[in-house]
Amino acid sequence: MKNFIKFVKMSYNSIYFNEKLKHLNISELLNKAVPILMGTLVFFNSFPHVTSIKEICFFFSVIFVVFLILLKKIRLSFRSPLLIPLGIFTIWALLSVFFAIDKKNSFTDFYSHLLRYLIFYFILINYFDSKKRIEILSWTIIISASIFSVGGLGYYYWIQGNDITSRFALGFQETNTNLIGIMTLFAIILSVNHFSNKIHLSQKIILIFCVLVLTATTVLTQTRSNLVAMGLAFFVLAIKNKKLLLSFLLILIIIIFCTPLKERFNSASEGSIWHRIALTYISIEIIKDYPIIGTGFSIDTFGISEFIDQNKYNSRIPSKYWLSEEMFKIPHNMFLSIATRTGIIGLILYLYVILAFFIMCLKLIKDGKDAFIKKWGLCILSSGIMFIIKGCFEPIFSHFAELIFFTIFSMATILYRINNSS
Repeated sequence: MKNFIKFVKMSYNSIYFNEKLKHLNISELLNKAVPILMGTLVFFNSFPHVTSIKEICFFFSVIFVVFLILLKKIRLSFRSPLLIPLGIFTIWALLSVFFAIDKKNSFTDFYSHLLRYLIFYFILINYFDSKKRIEILSWTIIISASIFSVGGLGYYYWIQGNDITSRFALGFQETNTNLIGIMTLFAIILSVNHFSNKIHLSQKIILIFCVLVLTATTVLTQTRSNLVAMGLAFFVLAIKNKKLLLSFLLILIIIIFCTPLKERFNSASEGSIWHRIALTYISIEIIKDYPIIGTGFSIDTFGISEFIDQNKYNSRIPSKYWLSEEMFKIPHNMFLSIATRTGIIGLILYLYVILAFFIMCLKLIKDGKDAFIKKWGLCILSSGIMFIIKGCFEPIFSHFAELIFFTIFSMATILYRINNSS
């Protein structure tokens, strides 16, 4: 009798499941799959050696969206304050490809480092277009960065046996030591923002653990730009909360004077600073020679002797800053990089994009229709400032950093659209 009842239940469940499948058509499945794939892409951005997973997530998202558009099952909205600035800059960047020194790599980088992330941006703002989904996206980033930090710290200091005073992640591929701070600081800012929500105790415990791990990772990279970016970003985030601001300043002072970072700030004549000054001199000289359209959108043209006469540019700068072929690499500044690749006009258009982003965030803070919008507007403004500061000191144009940059753009745009539609 028991077996008969079990058989009846199984039969019923099977029939019920089949009926549900009949009503759930392929377009609905694809539409639900896109945010899952995009969330997976954002999650795995923190980890090295998972390029295949990220490529699968991106391309299947694009294929599904195109398929749904062709079937007229969805209509993507391109409404965004960044649409015109990004559009004009993209057109100019494409134009620079045709006048590039290295046309092949310029075209490749135009797709890989700009067009690809514009597609990512427009899919994200259409599929994470609610308060609930923007919170899910932020939790995805926090958990991803925290898992990377726990695993990375354990691998580097325990398994590899490196001394605790050595800089974290030296030798890591894809997740460069100097760029890890972009991920960890972004996740810390999002975590602090969540604390002001009415959340369960268990969530607060998780956030405290995440912040501690992420802060440890940030400090152990011993990257000076991390502290500069952290200081300015958290000053903005806590500007309305004096207690939080004072607590943060105290923590920052302790970090500087009680960790190996103290020595990094003392070593003003260190090679990395000399190298950055030299690259700045070289960049200015290249901009003088290619002031309008630049050398082309390729990121690597700057450091390839086949395209750039390194001896010629070394001879133009003070001899103490002359660079060897191994040191003659891309500028450690996002604005100098853009100026050398797309000219002064390209830099102006890029600054237009940044300005439009900041104006959008300030409007959210000032004119947000509820506390959620205002609070998240301040959070994203803080994240944007963090990224710009990091970009002033590091070679920021890598897939790892660019996905974070366009995620910040996306979150600001989603908030703007929610605010206007509410």
